[in-house]
Parts: sequence; C-alpha cells; structure tokens
Amino acid sequence: MKQRCLNIFKKICMTIGIYILYWDKHNEVYIGQSTDIENRISVHTSAVKQNKHYNYKIQDLYNSKLIYNYNI
Repeated sequence: MKQRCLNIFKKICMTIGIYILYWDKHNEVYIGQSTDIENRISVHTSAVKQNKHYNYKIQDLYNSKLIYNYNI
C-alpha cells in the first residue's frame, strides 16, 4: 500500500491500492482498486444511500439494511 501526497496549499494524501468491501452475514465481498481509496469508499457510500450504485448486488445488500465493512 502506498500513499501519494500533493502539496498545493495543504498536504493531501491519498491511499493507493486494493480494498475489500465485505458483508459477514452473507459471505459477500467486493474487491476494488483505486488511486484514492478514501474517496472511492466515500463514492460507494454516497451511491448506495442515493439508491444509484452501478453494482446491483452492492445496492441490494445495502437496501436489505446490511452495512458493509472494509479493509485496505
């Protein structure tokens, strides 16, 4: 895992790597990769809350009131 930092006006660090979203009760996992994992997790969360996630399985799990955990 690696961090990329930009120093424009303030230090902004982004974690680069692979992340896993998982739902223990259903033995479901989603594996993704990103150059800014913190932002990507935020995008997943925002999309499911708006019922607009592109991955219908993730959306269905969220709609059935299951919260995901994640590891980086």
